[in-house]
Amino acid sequence: MPPTRTLQRPSLETIPPPSLPPSITPSYTPTPSSQTHTERRPLSEEERGRLIHELVGFHPRSLCNDITEVARTELYNAMNSIENWAETVARGKELSAEAGNGMHALETLLETHFDRAFDKYETWLLRNAFEFEKGLDVVLPWHNGLDFTRGEHVSLLPGGTEALDTQLESLRVQVEQTRQLSMQLELANKKLDKRLDTLRQREAHVGFVKEVVETSGLNPLPQNTTHLTQTVSSLHTSLLPLESIPIHTSTSFTRLPDPSHGPGSGSGEHTKAWELGRAAYLNWAMGKMVPSASSSSSAASAPGSGEGQPAASTGEGGAGGGGDKLEAIEQGIEQVGGKEGMEVLAESVKE
Repeated sequence: MPPTRTLQRPSLETIPPPSLPPSITPSYTPTPSSQTHTERRPLSEEERGRLIHELVGFHPRSLCNDITEVARTELYNAMNSIENWAETVARGKELSAEAGNGMHALETLLETHFDRAFDKYETWLLRNAFEFEKGLDVVLPWHNGLDFTRGEHVSLLPGGTEALDTQLESLRVQVEQTRQLSMQLELANKKLDKRLDTLRQREAHVGFVKEVVETSGLNPLPQNTTHLTQTVSSLHTSLLPLESIPIHTSTSFTRLPDPSHGPGSGSGEHTKAWELGRAAYLNWAMGKMVPSASSSSSAASAPGSGEGQPAASTGEGGAGGGGDKLEAIEQGIEQVGGKEGMEVLAESVKE
């Protein structure tokens, strides 16, 4: 049975978002001074260095060191060129020794002036290009609206930043699970749309059946028919099987033996009446409806006492009258049959 198609299907926008707290520090209450930034202590030299590092994206000293190393490399290249020229000009042992001493003295002199010059350059660079006044309240563009006093509150918590990191990790897991659920819902909606398209195509293929029903004037069965069908189906479990009824053959009919039984099973005990034929069934029915006197007289003769003939009765007129009455009842049933035959049978018994 295809799924029931609803008119409106809830979209992903109607699904409630994950329950995330507005803040990971609910115990912190911002003060007016922390929001307006009107009262702030001056930054130390280390804090100003961290702020400049965050602003420019690198540490100022690293830039100074890189410039110094590049200049020192050029100095050593110049010293190597001078040393090569001195070796080509100075020929002889004494001139070579004097050229070597002169190169060491020149290198020492240049390195001394180089170190002094670049120390002054680094000091000027750090005090001018990478420095601001101590009383100046520097706020970076991405610091707008941030509360710097919250960090002091976090540092005073029992778990500190580690507890906040654990809480943030759990919140990230919830967000990731929500994203995964949203993705699965999108895939499920796509599969459902595809299935609905297939069902619409199938409905279009068999749509002529509805038109035929409408043009033919056919109507569905009433609800009472459904209840009647259920009632009839429940009869299989409601009705109990018929019990086996012992058969006592009357003197008016000859019992037809059952071919499925052997020669010794002619007593008729524990055998269903309708299994022995029409005559046996009528015999059993008459035995139930005839008075006890005729029943006792008919039961006196057993079905196997003679050679298929009924035995003589003890009375003079009771047995003969009962036999004639049974024959008359049987003839009435054969002529009328059904319910009317049973009524004739009852009237004959009353007579």
